[in-house]
This record gives sequence, structure tokens and C-alpha cells, in this order.
Amino acid sequence: MILLLISAEIKPHRRLEFEQAAGMILEGQDYPKECLTFALNQQLDQQNRYSYTEEWQSREALDSHLQCDDFRALLGAMKVLGEIRNARIITSESVESMPTDQ
Repeated sequence: MILLLISAEIKPHRRLEFEQAAGMILEGQDYPKECLTFALNQQLDQQNRYSYTEEWQSREALDSHLQCDDFRALLGAMKVLGEIRNARIITSESVESMPTDQ
């Protein structure tokens, strides 16, 4: 199993815009069956911070997903409306930083 974890801090005056954009992007995606779960969560104690997670059956499926337009749009929204603080891919063998400058 492979996990994708992204944390972002969104500018306070851009939170609503981010939530609307992310909602449209995520609702419009057709996730392949290899994607077991995905979630976007807002932290309760720091409302400008969001965590996005995906759980995948295979690294190949995740790598393919990372190139899709919808995923790139989500990353773009995080960058334009705030800042990506951390992006990691976690497998049973390793933890690696994910490039976000695509």
C-alpha cells in the first residue's frame, strides 16, 4: 500500500476560494480502482492548514495519477492560494519527498 500525504497552508482570505476549487476538482475526478481512499481535511486548531491524503494499491497507479490534469490543478490551487508545506509518498520501504514544481 502506498500513501500520498500533502499538507498546505492557505492564505486566510483565500480559504473559501480554495475549498470551492478543491471541491470542484475532487468531485470531477474519476479515480481508478487502484485508489483505495482520498480525503481533504481542514485542521481544526489551525484553520488555514489542510491535509490531502490518497491511499493506492500500487506505485505505478499513483505515478500515473500524479501526471493527470486534475491532480496538477489541485496542486496548482494549493500553490496559488497558499503554500505546500510538505508532500510525501510513503511505502512500506521508504518515505520520499514528492516534487511539487510540476
